[in-house]
Amino acid sequence: MLHQILLEVIVTNADEAALLNNSLVDRLELIHDFSLGGLSPSLTVSREVCEVSAVPVNVMVRPHGRDFVYNAQEMAQIFAEIDYLRDHTMANGIVFGSLDKQGLINEAQLQAVTARLGRLELTFHRAIDVSANFIQSFTTLSKYQGVKTVLTSGHFDSAIDGIANIKQAKAMNTHINILVGSGLNLDNVSYLIEQVHPSEIHLGSGVRTSGKLDQAKMQQLRLITA
Repeated sequence: MLHQILLEVIVTNADEAALLNNSLVDRLELIHDFSLGGLSPSLTVSREVCEVSAVPVNVMVRPHGRDFVYNAQEMAQIFAEIDYLRDHTMANGIVFGSLDKQGLINEAQLQAVTARLGRLELTFHRAIDVSANFIQSFTTLSKYQGVKTVLTSGHFDSAIDGIANIKQAKAMNTHINILVGSGLNLDNVSYLIEQVHPSEIHLGSGVRTSGKLDQAKMQQLRLITA
């Protein structure tokens, strides 16, 4: 069931995915390790979550948490993960992003990734938020039809602080879906909606209590975004 505002929530395992099989969310992002901003989950967990989830699952493809610069060996690992997710799971898409050493979008790596997506969708994740130039990076991404969605906080740690940049990107009217996330919770999401009028919102710790998914928070959030 799709709602007025698409709601994506982070999960880390099959039990959490099953807990959200109740129409409260429209899409899941599967990650490993919240503390590092999300890394690639194991392929086994990816397959299990995709099998149990009643909503689309986008899987993080990120081999390390140091930064978003990847060498040839790391890209080979990324390619192998994409191939497995495409051919052996029911994943809806992948969540990926890479920069070059100057902090700009690594277009060579992006082209290589989009070329092997097949049926998978691509969300370019918050690597854009640590890029050297937010609007330049968004403009670069808009050249690639394979980039369906960009997850962003508007170049700040919190999307609330990045509202002006998010509005500017939205006003560019590209084909890209802007998925707004980072730092959102029940206390500030209404303000974000009022200011940005987003079509898609992404939450992680904002719907958790003591690290665990909180159904009451999820229900409140769904009422706000319905």
